[in-house]
Amino acid sequence: MDDIDSLTTEELEQRKLALSEDFYTVHACIDSLVIRLRTFSSGHTHNVHQCTVCGCQTGGPLSKAKAAEQLAGAQPLVFDDTIEPAYRQARRQLLEQINRITKEVTNRLDPVGSAMDAEEVEKAAQRKQVAEEAIEKAVDAVGQAYIWRDILPVIVKRTQSLADKFKEEPKAFQRFSSEAELKVWLEIWIGADFEVFKEVPGVHLTENVGVKIDYVLKPKQHLIDAGFLPGPVGLEVKYLRQEASFSSRASRFVWQAVSYTDCQFNLPDGPTRLPRVLLFSNMSFEDEYSLLKGVAPSVYENEKAKWTALLELANHANVGNLVMYGGRDNRLGWKIKFAAGTYFSRFRSECSLHNAQLFNKIRIGNF
Repeated sequence: MDDIDSLTTEELEQRKLALSEDFYTVHACIDSLVIRLRTFSSGHTHNVHQCTVCGCQTGGPLSKAKAAEQLAGAQPLVFDDTIEPAYRQARRQLLEQINRITKEVTNRLDPVGSAMDAEEVEKAAQRKQVAEEAIEKAVDAVGQAYIWRDILPVIVKRTQSLADKFKEEPKAFQRFSSEAELKVWLEIWIGADFEVFKEVPGVHLTENVGVKIDYVLKPKQHLIDAGFLPGPVGLEVKYLRQEASFSSRASRFVWQAVSYTDCQFNLPDGPTRLPRVLLFSNMSFEDEYSLLKGVAPSVYENEKAKWTALLELANHANVGNLVMYGGRDNRLGWKIKFAAGTYFSRFRSECSLHNAQLFNKIRIGNF
């Protein structure tokens, strides 16, 4: 993997695919079993089946008669304790290679986002170090004899208190409260990058039902010069309340956008189909998204997981997500994402094409 920097992004993705196939291919131990003589901790020795691929013992000890039948007069080798650790080490190295490639591809396709993520990781590591040093000082101050009795209960109580505080008092920011508010905010800046058509009427080509999409966008020349594909892109806006009925409203929002890819819209230059449609909501802002329920006692309450799953499905229908850098009061830019991949971004004045395939790929049937 020393040549990772010399490979193109496409070559890296192909290598990752090949490595991933190796990593996730489950071997069948039954095809690689041999009889080995194994000495157990009790001191007793038994004939057992050992997989020559992963080194694991399969099943319990064999009876003398069964072992003799399968050995057919041959003598069993001693159980090989080196196979399993070597197999696990090889698996770890394979996963490390996959992770390295994933990180490199992410850095190339979304350098701004990767830099922001790396900065957050570094800040978290620094905060962790400060906390660990404070704990060490506290332990040294009272002496080793009091660690379990006095210090640990304080740490646990303080940690729980902080967790409750962050749960009950999220970071203060000005939240959106309606779809109309989102549209007003959007229209302040969207015209700088796109030619904007509002409330565009159309018809569903299969059902012959009239529809209307919030916006149709056409990229301006500076985006096209940076690699943005010319042509119309749909944009549907929705306010998703985090506190109640999020899932049902979010799923209808996504399906509404999906259905627009099968519609024809009336633009000034004639009837037009939208090969791609984008979602824009208060979930496009990290601080608003953070208010969704995460891991909860009931799996059905994990709204973050549901939103992620909806976006994954929407990706296969050529529906992406318009995501914002910064917040409502400090807009730094935007990016168009399809599931976990970024197609194009503008951070401050810098425009970047990340992965053109996300716009070009045809997703029909067993793609």
